Amino acid sequence: MKFAKKLFTKLHLIIAAIFLSIGFGIHYYNLDPLEVSLDDREHKLKNFVKPDKVLVVSFWASWCPHCLREIGKLKRFKEKHPEIAVLGLKVDEGSAETVFQDTTGYPSFDASMHGAQIMQLFGNYTAALPFTVILDNEKRKTLLGETSPEELEKNISAVQENIHKS
Repeated sequence: MKFAKKLFTKLHLIIAAIFLSIGFGIHYYNLDPLEVSLDDREHKLKNFVKPDKVLVVSFWASWCPHCLREIGKLKRFKEKHPEIAVLGLKVDEGSAETVFQDTTGYPSFDASMHGAQIMQLFGNYTAALPFTVILDNEKRKTLLGETSPEELEKNISAVQENIHKS
């Protein structure tokens, strides 16, 4: 029992040290999440951000029930708002085909190798899912947890207002 307690405590300390070192590296080196490769060198978030347009980036995992519900909401949102670009980033080793089969709702890339790093660069240091980021050229708005279509529309409207003010 004491061994398990010591191991559990050491494990927590190791995990905390990893997250702190990653956070320090992000802060020290001032890394840009838009520059991190997704599934290959050609796919970077910066390639999806268009001038004066909003991009919704949804981080998800195949094992996450809240993520799977949000994917359905985002598909319906995209149908209602075709002018808004939506991009899914899968951050686990699960199969995207089972989730995205027979759909043309929005693209999703496998960012499993760099998904946690990108989320941390956007401020999600715990890698909690689902995680949504609303981007334009200058501003970033992050939403943690399952997002409703109403909340998404409200936050996108706020970002769009900032675009038009600039």
